[in-house]
Amino acid sequence: MSLQIIYYKNSNMSNTMSATLQEVASRMGYVSVTTINIDENPSASRTHNITSVPTLIILKDGMIVHRHEGSFSKAFLSEMLQPFNGNKQIIKG
Repeated sequence: MSLQIIYYKNSNMSNTMSATLQEVASRMGYVSVTTINIDENPSASRTHNITSVPTLIILKDGMIVHRHEGSFSKAFLSEMLQPFNGNKQIIKG
């Protein structure tokens, strides 16, 4: 499974979320995180039909299984990923 977050380059919120994603990915062990700056890579926004940032796209076996636009907490991210982690809580907070 891979996690992908699409964000604007100068967005402090997106930088915070990128760090949160990296923390969760390291706890799960098998998740890769790709951060794409749409200011530097505008084609990515067209490819994934990004209309708002930040946008989080979760892919499993190359297929989009979840999409979230807007900010999120560690607790929300953990809850969202539980089905992919044997329904075990990943992180608190």
